[in-house]
Amino acid sequence: MKRFLALVLVLALVLAPAAVFAEDPVTEDPDTQGPTAVVVKNLAVGQGRVNPAEAFVFEFTALSPTNAPAIPDVTISYATGDNGLKTGALDLGGFADAAVGRYQYEVTEKGGFTAGMEYSDHKGTLVVDKESGGTVKSYIIIGQMGSPEEKFDDFTNTFTAWDLDVTKKVTGNLGDTKKVFTLTVTLNAPEGKTVKTDSITVLKNGVATETAVNFEDGVATLTLPVIDGDTYKIADLPDGVTYDVVEDGVEDGKVDEYTVTYEGATGTMTEDKAVTVTNDKSSEVPTGITLDNMPYIILMAVALVGLGAFALRKRAQN
Repeated sequence: MKRFLALVLVLALVLAPAAVFAEDPVTEDPDTQGPTAVVVKNLAVGQGRVNPAEAFVFEFTALSPTNAPAIPDVTISYATGDNGLKTGALDLGGFADAAVGRYQYEVTEKGGFTAGMEYSDHKGTLVVDKESGGTVKSYIIIGQMGSPEEKFDDFTNTFTAWDLDVTKKVTGNLGDTKKVFTLTVTLNAPEGKTVKTDSITVLKNGVATETAVNFEDGVATLTLPVIDGDTYKIADLPDGVTYDVVEDGVEDGKVDEYTVTYEGATGTMTEDKAVTVTNDKSSEVPTGITLDNMPYIILMAVALVGLGAFALRKRAQN
């Protein structure tokens, strides 16, 4: 009997670490991700939009036990215009010398500062099982463990961008539709954000140009030469960017005898926006008759009628 009790005590001591690591048991089925977990990232972009290049970083914080092996960050990279689903493999090399048992980690995406990018605030749980014989299995649950209605298939980020159209119009009977004017567009990044310009393009009348969009200290300035009918499209400006459009050389609302008016010249990119700058140069065309002379014309007409009547009467009497 004593030998049996001693054997039970030895077995209990040997199996103790596994019992400690088995805290917070997980009942989710790991088969959906196989023996080795991956981080699943989705970059969502509106139809027809182009996103900038971005590298998304995920980190792993030990939950139980707190001295679990460290897991390196996972980086998932996208090139300009590249979006959709991607996966990032985990480096579980730290479990080579780990004790048999279950380990749990919180999985989060590190926030970024790219303008127009909404970063995922989902949290995931990584479960790693170290089995006897050195086998390591793992899977990730995104969302609330034990709550199917609060689970997600991936960590989703959404990039939102808009187009800004800037159009020049020349009106008036003296307006020169071939005269070149200059518009200056000033763009400002949202506070605390960085505008990545690799996805922004500038088109003139539907044709791509070499116009550079460079933000320095959060501000970009574009100089646009225009004639009547020209439209510049600044495509894929990130959500939240503000803009201001002015015409060079304007004083007291005029430039080169043209009256300048603006429509939608300032605003914030929360949807596609349009700016119209109109230059008008007009002059009255003389017709030979003015309302100021009308009383005299009437008196002259009356006198001529009276003179004609008098002549006819005189002739009748003779």
